[in-house]
This record gives sequence, structure tokens and C-alpha cells, in this order.
Amino acid sequence: MNSVLPLILAMLAVTDAAVQVQVNPGALQIGNSRNLNIRCSHVRDKVPTISRLSYLLISFASDAEKPVFRYLASVSSVDGLDYDTTAAVAGNITRGGESWLSLTWSYPLFSRVGLYKCEASGINLSGAARTVSHIVEVGGVRHLDASLFDVIQNQSRDFEQLKTDEERLTASYLSLKSRFDRAKEAHFSISAAHNGRRYYLSSISNVLVANEVDAICALYGGYLAEVDDDAEFEFIKSFLTPYTQYTGVLCSGTDEALENNWIHANSKTMVKYIKWSPSDSRGGRSENCLFFWRPHGWFMVDWVCQQGYANYAVGYLCEIPE
Repeated sequence: MNSVLPLILAMLAVTDAAVQVQVNPGALQIGNSRNLNIRCSHVRDKVPTISRLSYLLISFASDAEKPVFRYLASVSSVDGLDYDTTAAVAGNITRGGESWLSLTWSYPLFSRVGLYKCEASGINLSGAARTVSHIVEVGGVRHLDASLFDVIQNQSRDFEQLKTDEERLTASYLSLKSRFDRAKEAHFSISAAHNGRRYYLSSISNVLVANEVDAICALYGGYLAEVDDDAEFEFIKSFLTPYTQYTGVLCSGTDEALENNWIHANSKTMVKYIKWSPSDSRGGRSENCLFFWRPHGWFMVDWVCQQGYANYAVGYLCEIPE
């Protein structure tokens, strides 16, 4: 066989037209071809040589003049697939339709040039054993010197591996995001959107620590709600109004460092808006956090930042950008 010829599909031995071998691509160009696929198939004829197929087998010989065929793969009606090759292998034996066996190599080397034999084995209508075969010859052309081809092939394989890794990481990310979303829905009541943000009201707790809940908000991509103006306050108040089971809801703002000097813990900026409850006594040094307070019509009060709230039903409010 002349190894510089294009791919040739030459039928060298045929004993049953129902046995076919297909090769793709139509011309194997070493250095350019991304894949080589060998597909062996058998379809039962009206007057079949084989009426009941037992297996299909593909073997390979590198020397076309003195071929010695080496087993590559098979598919049987009993044992399924078996193979001794680096190719991706697939196949199936059917009773009435087409049975097939396929081998696919990625970035095939020059060693893939040679003869491929497809064998079909089974019994005829008389119950006698029959084996038929079909052989094709695969030629190839080198477009690159060996060293350059190896470099390109390795880079291509690296790219395919990166693509596989990216798909795996994307799947992991989507799975993690799905779990986070389910956790949010289980732990929070979520508002409609307001200026590109939503407000997440936590479930009721009898223990609340301001620094810890701020970290929980950050885990979900947000922060304790920072109220900036009347419109935002009225939106949040309207959102909280149906939740009559709450006594108070913690939002952003603390004057723990300096009395009456209110700071947002997340942005470290001055709190520029507080809608105080007319009934709030401003608790002095012992009360240093801002709460929406239901008994005061959801206006804001100055209350303790952390403790057990045995006699109160409290939660916290996260602000999370869309």
C-alpha cells in the first residue's frame, strides 16, 4: 500500500453484501484530521447468508501486502462490547434491523493507516455456522513533519481536556448554585425587585448576632439591608407588613463605635437615612443596632445587636442585587 495516497475505500473481500465497512472522513490527512471512524454494519437480507447474527468484529493489519490482522473490538448478542484499543467503542446487535460496531480515534496517528476487516458471524437458515467479512484499506497523507505534528496534537488534546474540565466545572457550579437557590428559598421570604435589588427576610430566630447574619447575607451575594431614602423605606415597610409573626427585623446600621454615629457595616459608610419610631427611647450604649419594629408600625428602633431573644420573634433582612 502506498502510504501517501488519500484515504481509499477499496473492497478487497466480500462474501455478503449485507456486511459493510464505512470510514470517515473521506481522506485521512495526518495532522489535519481530528477523528477517524471505522463503522462495521450488518443488515439481514431477504435471503440471508446469516439469519441469526452472533457478533461483529473489527480487526486491523498495518501491512497490506502481508496482512496479519490484530483484534481491535467486537460486539456480541451475549456479552455486549469487548475491545483492545484506545478508540472510543460503541455498537449493538439487533434481531431485525441493523447491527453495528463503531471505532473512533481522536487525532489519528499514521499508525492508523492500514487494512480494517469487519467480520460478521452467526448461523444461516439451516442452522449452520457462517462467517462473512468485508475489508477496506485506509491510506493517509502526512501534512506536517512528525515533531510539529506531535506538538499540535498535544495542544489539541490539551484543549479538549480543558474543554472537558470547563464542562465539569460548569456542571459543578450549576449544581452548587441550585443548592444555594434551594437554601435561599427555604430560609428566606423574598421580595419583589426594587431598583435592581431584592430583600430577603430570614426565618424567625430567638438568637441573633449582627456580625454573623451580615456574613450570611454576604454568603448569598448581598449584605444587611441599607435603607437610603423614603422610597426604599416604604418599599421595605410594605414588604414586611404581612409578616405579623415578627417582633423586629434587623437591618444595616450600628453606632456601637460611637453613640449616634451610625455606620453601615458592609460599606463602612455613614447611614444617611433612618426613619425613627416616634416611640423609640434610643437605648444608649446598650442598644446599638437598627431594627424595623412591628409594634411601632415597622418604623426603626435602636436595639441590642446580639443576645437571646426569648420573648421576641426576630429576623434579619438581606439586600441582594439582581
